[in-house]
Amino acid sequence: MQTSFNPTFLLLFPLTSLFSLSSAQQLFNDSIAVSKFRPSYSNEYVCKAQKLQHWTYYVRSFAPSDPYAAAHHIMLYACIKPGSTEEIWECGEMTKEGSKKTNLKSGVVCEGEQTILFASAMGSGSYELPRDVSFKIGKDTIYQYLVVQIHYKDVDQFEKDPELEDNSGMWFSYQKTPTSLAAGVILLGSNGLVYPDSWTRSGRETLDVFCPPESLKRRQTIVPFAYRTHAHSHGILITGFRIRDTGYGTDAWDPIGRMSPQLEQTFYPVEEEMLIEPSDSLAARCLYTNPTDDIVRIGPTADDEMCNFYVLYYTLDGTELDGETICFGTGLNSWDELLYPQAVPDWVNELSLNLTPKEAEVVSDAMEEKRMMDLKGH
Repeated sequence: MQTSFNPTFLLLFPLTSLFSLSSAQQLFNDSIAVSKFRPSYSNEYVCKAQKLQHWTYYVRSFAPSDPYAAAHHIMLYACIKPGSTEEIWECGEMTKEGSKKTNLKSGVVCEGEQTILFASAMGSGSYELPRDVSFKIGKDTIYQYLVVQIHYKDVDQFEKDPELEDNSGMWFSYQKTPTSLAAGVILLGSNGLVYPDSWTRSGRETLDVFCPPESLKRRQTIVPFAYRTHAHSHGILITGFRIRDTGYGTDAWDPIGRMSPQLEQTFYPVEEEMLIEPSDSLAARCLYTNPTDDIVRIGPTADDEMCNFYVLYYTLDGTELDGETICFGTGLNSWDELLYPQAVPDWVNELSLNLTPKEAEVVSDAMEEKRMMDLKGH
């Protein structure tokens, strides 16, 4: 059954702070950032680690810092152990290629278990969690380190100015007293290829992600309260759904969120209250326009594409999630193939494959503005 949902409203009015409620608890501020760093090449990924102090942090808000607008994205992780003992190391999927262009040693972001705390991309702003919700890290948890990853989209300004040094990173606030609810992030993503529009029957390319219960095993019921979409220059719409087996031979689809990644890539509130049970499935669809004659692959550079749908949630029992938090599809199969013999409802296809005229205008204007900014940058 389709729930009441207003995609145009969400597209036109970012509501990052709709659920933001200040806490009466004393908040402390901290940050993790590179210092006087000069990136070596465009699409370089670098990481910096920070050992947490001997207390428990209940992290409540995040504020990315990117003084020269050089970062494509900044991500904050909590880790058991960082991926390197170096002060700064190269930590992207292109490290083999990049190692020829930099003196930095390479490594993974984290060794062992890790969790995403926050992701900022393409100039998105700060974010505050709802009242009584926090990420628990530090003492009495497995997460003893923070790692910030910075993806430098373009380093032209650093090449032009040999004195320019970067101090990008992430500010965060925390309290030392527990909150009643534990936050977490689930990431749905896809690999695959984005074919030219002229090669597709609909004139648009899609990548579908389907995550059945066994791919995100957990025992707790979770409450999604915000979502975030991420793609690059070809992505025009990303939609996420909860799918519930009704027990009558059909599935009930409910939208978690719908947003164009061409607009601010922050966390937006889930409009309809819902629970995600351990028996529920999750799905996401990424819609692209590729007016070129070239195939664009899913990959780590700004010239590649991505298909990411993040779900920010808290657990209903107040404990940290004990299951998987990342589910990636191959990009080779559509929902119709993945869910057969169940049929995808017509309204789901309509919601995830089409923009209203007003939405299309907003997205087109945003894409043109970014294109002009890229031209000015070069």
